[in-house]
This record gives sequence, C-alpha cells and structure tokens, in this order.
Amino acid sequence: MRHGAEAVTADWFPASLDIGAVRLPLTYRFEPGHALDGVTVTVPLALLNTLPAWRFDWLVPGMLREKLGWYVKALPKQLRRVFVPVPDTVTALMDTLTPTRGLREALADALSKKSGLKISVTDWHDTPSAHLMMHYRVVDEQARELGAGRDLLALQRQLGEAAQLTFREQDNAFEKSGFKRWEFGDVPEELRFTRAGQPATGYPALVDDTDSVALRLFDTHAAADRAHRRGLVRLFRLTLQVQFQFLEKSLPNFTRLALAYRHLGDADHFREELIQAIAVRACLGDDELPRDQRQFEAQLSKARARLKPVADALLHSVAQTLDEYSQIQAKLKAPWPHVVKDVQDQLAHLVYAGFITATPWAQLQHLPRYLKGISLRLSKLPARLDHDQRHSSVLATLTSQLRTRQDKHRKAAIDDPALNLFRWQLEELRISLFAQELKTPQPVSVKRLQKLWENVLP
Repeated sequence: MRHGAEAVTADWFPASLDIGAVRLPLTYRFEPGHALDGVTVTVPLALLNTLPAWRFDWLVPGMLREKLGWYVKALPKQLRRVFVPVPDTVTALMDTLTPTRGLREALADALSKKSGLKISVTDWHDTPSAHLMMHYRVVDEQARELGAGRDLLALQRQLGEAAQLTFREQDNAFEKSGFKRWEFGDVPEELRFTRAGQPATGYPALVDDTDSVALRLFDTHAAADRAHRRGLVRLFRLTLQVQFQFLEKSLPNFTRLALAYRHLGDADHFREELIQAIAVRACLGDDELPRDQRQFEAQLSKARARLKPVADALLHSVAQTLDEYSQIQAKLKAPWPHVVKDVQDQLAHLVYAGFITATPWAQLQHLPRYLKGISLRLSKLPARLDHDQRHSSVLATLTSQLRTRQDKHRKAAIDDPALNLFRWQLEELRISLFAQELKTPQPVSVKRLQKLWENVLP
C-alpha cells in the first residue's frame, strides 16, 4: 500500500480494482447504517469463481486505514496496549503493508515483527463492521444483478455453478465428449482468452462420464485438478478394462468383508469402493497427472505392475479395519457416557460409507492401529477413568476446533495440507494418551498440535 498520512489523494478511492489482469469497477457510498455503506465491487458472473476472497479484504487505501485501526483495537488487552497510540501504529503499517496475501496474516506478521510478540490471526475473535467489508454485486452480461452481499464465498456457493457454466459456454470448440481411449490430443494446464470483456484463464481437464471421459474447461485450477484426477482414473479403468474386470471377480475374502461392511453399505457399493481405491493408487499414486498421450502410456505401464500389490495391501488394511470396528461396536455399551460419546464421534470420522476412497492412502494403513487404540482405551476402563477424563476435555477442545475449521474449509472448497496434517496428528495424540503401547511414528503432544494449528489456514 505504502501511503503516509500526509499523502491522501484520489488514488486512495480508485474507480476500479485490479486483480491480476482483471479490472473491476468500484462504487462508494458513505452513509452509516445503509446496506451499501462502504465500497462495492461489481463482478461479472463469468469471473466469480476466479476471484481470490483474500484480495478484497484490503478494500482500497482510503478505507484500509480505518480497518487496520479496528484490528489493532480488537486485539486482546495484553497485546493491544503495546501498540498505543494506535494512529501512529496504523500509519507505520500503511507504509509497509502490501496486498500480497490475506490482510489478517500480513497484519499479524507485521505486528509480531514490530513488537517482538507472537501475534496470530486467532487473536482476533470478531469481524469488522459491515462498512469495512467489501460489498459484492454479481451481474450477468446485460449488467443485471444476480446476487449481492458482503460474503464472497457465500456468493460463490450460491452462484458458482452458474458462473462455471457461463465461463465455459463460449468454448464448445474445445469441449468434447465420448472418449474411451486417449485420442483427443494434449490437455494443457491453462488456456487464455477473454470473458466478460476481461482477460481470463481457463483450466482444461478430463471429466469422468462413467462410461467415457470428456474434455471440459474449468474456471479454477483446484476444480480442474480434482476433475482431471477423477477423469484420468476413469480412463485408466476403461483402458485396462480386462484387468479390472478380473480384479473385481477375484477380490480375496470379498464375501466375508462385505458382510462386515454391511452396516455401511451394500456389497455392490463396497466392491466399487475397493476397485476405485485400487485404481486411484495403482494408476496415479503420488505421480504427476498425465496431460499428453506419451505420459498416459508411461503411466499405464506403472499401473499394470502396481495393480496386484496395491490390491493386496488395500484389502489387508480394510480387513483389519473392519475386524477392529466390529470388536469396538460390542464394547460401546460401557457405562461411561463421556467416553462412549467421544469414541462414537471418532469412529464416525474414521469408518463410514465411502471411507476407503476418502481416506488418504498413507492413513489407510494406520486405520487398524487407530481402531486398536480405541479398543485398548475401552479395555483399560474403569481402572484409568480419571486419566481418561483428564485428557478427554483437551481432546474435546482440539476436536471441536478441527471440526469447525473443516466445515469452513469445505464450504470454501479449501484443501489445506496443514489442516489435514493436524487432523491425523490428532489421531496419533489419542494413541499417545490412551494406548501408548501401540506407539506413534513420531513424537506427538498437545503442545505440538497447538504449534501445528498456527499453520492452518483461517
């Protein structure tokens, strides 16, 4: 931003906001209490999904000063008193802060550097007044308003599908369907063109159409990556149809495992879940996603060699998991409500319909140990009831903040590796607290998890 207090000019209230190569018009209304008080940005529907929410938190320079002042004053008292007088602190911030990431993250780091204290985004528990939040107005090609409000993520959820369709509708020449082999040329990572009179970038991907794959254009890299991964797996399964048909018919101990799974889903659902998990791991694993036929053919060779060992490893883990799960169910009538409630919640997030494909491959291998840990915890009661109760409250706090942040990230379509790491380290903490004899791959403690939480996206 780099504006001193003496340098207030018309640039502080610009007529438009540039985000990359996109220029979005701004309008202002300074009327306290009015729904449009503050600054409004007009967003074409076709570009709605492409815009980063964090950039709008910076508003415009002329309003950023007041917003920074609000954040400094909203700090807990023991931190806030370090930054008085607040106007001087804000002036210094205006000279140094630049909109290269989220405002709160940048502000927390700047205040930490200035004071020598550790200040985190979690130190702010409230949100600024409405006029210090960007107001969004989403319009169609005829400038008709389709939605408005101060929550960009909510508007993206509400209008995101329509935005994606509008973004794609002029690219029918690129989008094709009905492929069962790689016979459509390369799939570039990006395509550049114009949308709603603005430069835009599209992200091509293969899409799973069940009995074939199609080429589609997406408005965000994340959405394209998710679709391309699923589309590739479908194409591998179609190309290796004979191998997968044989695999479906020869899954060892399938009937016994399907019976153990029956409370989660029927046998057909269970078989498809197993095959899909095998396909994802054997055909893609942790490798780079193919985007041309040469890469795809090279990956096919790897997939053929991986199919059996991957299937064997998966079925071994699933069998152990379902066996442990069944044993736990028989112990859940124990007369300790706080334990039963906690275990039921833990189980619901470990073993559920779809867990085989939803659980990362590395963690699938640890599921039997996590469930064994639950069994040991229950077996040690009531002799260790005091120990259990003492640690349960800490676990409840950590679990609650995890679930809340997971829900927020899910709604915003955020995939945060730091949150995923925290989620699985929480399972390791349970092992450390209740079943130490099972051991953990690395040291884990409440303090270590609290430190990990500092890296989780807000």
